[in-house]
Amino acid sequence: MKHRTFIHLGVQRFDLCFYLIDKFTLPTTTLLLLAIVVVWAYAQEGKNRAPVVSNAHAQQREGTRLVDITYDVKDPDGDAMTVSVQISSDGGKTFDVPAKTFSGDIGPGIISGKDKHIVWDAGADAPHTLGSNYQAKIIADDGVEDEPTPSKIRQKDGMKMRLIPTGEFSMGDHHDVGDNDEKPVHTVYLDAYYIDETEVTNEQYCAFLNDYGKNQDTAGHELLDIDDEDCLIEKVGDTYEPKSGYEEHPVIQVSWHGAAAYAQWVGARLPTEAEWEKSARGGLVGKKYPWGDDITHDDANYWGTGGRDIWSRTSPRWQLPAQRLRLIRYGWQRLGVVR
Repeated sequence: MKHRTFIHLGVQRFDLCFYLIDKFTLPTTTLLLLAIVVVWAYAQEGKNRAPVVSNAHAQQREGTRLVDITYDVKDPDGDAMTVSVQISSDGGKTFDVPAKTFSGDIGPGIISGKDKHIVWDAGADAPHTLGSNYQAKIIADDGVEDEPTPSKIRQKDGMKMRLIPTGEFSMGDHHDVGDNDEKPVHTVYLDAYYIDETEVTNEQYCAFLNDYGKNQDTAGHELLDIDDEDCLIEKVGDTYEPKSGYEEHPVIQVSWHGAAAYAQWVGARLPTEAEWEKSARGGLVGKKYPWGDDITHDDANYWGTGGRDIWSRTSPRWQLPAQRLRLIRYGWQRLGVVR
């Protein structure tokens, strides 16, 4: 995952979009409108500095379906960059127009300079599409990878937390298999936050219950359904203990009130839906899982057993390859509380 910076351009202008206009149906006087609204740069945070894209404009050529895109770009470290362009037809909510026919200052090997010029052949990529809500995004990538994601140890329970960086992500159901409230896919911006690297374990939750002194919050809500046969915590005398062999397994049968009380106990809070989804996506866009679109028992612990997944119930933390892959991308297994 590379560090991302972005600039919204032209916020004081009224001509932030361009029409895709068929030259045979509309007069040429309506062709000259601007397009660029968002500029992205990718680079390593720290010693290496991000590329800077500025002075970006786009204009459809009169009487054609060609779009001229101009921009300035500078990499403070002198790195050559890979420049790409994404096109949106819905005002920037998604950038999924299949735009591939570009020429000019685009692709790998772009060096710093002014008045860079790209031509998009909209007639080739969107021959039958008209609209007034098109936007374009220029991306400059210097190809320098980040150092490991920053982390910190929470003192109360020893949990390692990982930093999820500031930025946007595409939130929602990309595969049309979810509920209606998961649609449409939309762009969400989040400030940086820390999130637990793994699930809260039975051992950690027992430490909380023993310190808290009871299995109810101040309003009388049950924290843990300890009487359920699936619960992996038991009460021995006056002490809550993990069942033998399940100390490092994730705690289950916890109510929302039990999760919220634990978060408050460690000085954190529960994640929002957007924070959870951004973290769980692992930096990927539109995939079903943090590693791609397919899942097997070699990847993760779920219903049944097979492959590397030998646990018929929960699995200990960090036992499967997919968990390690997620550590590389953002740095977590599943998610607990945030701060």
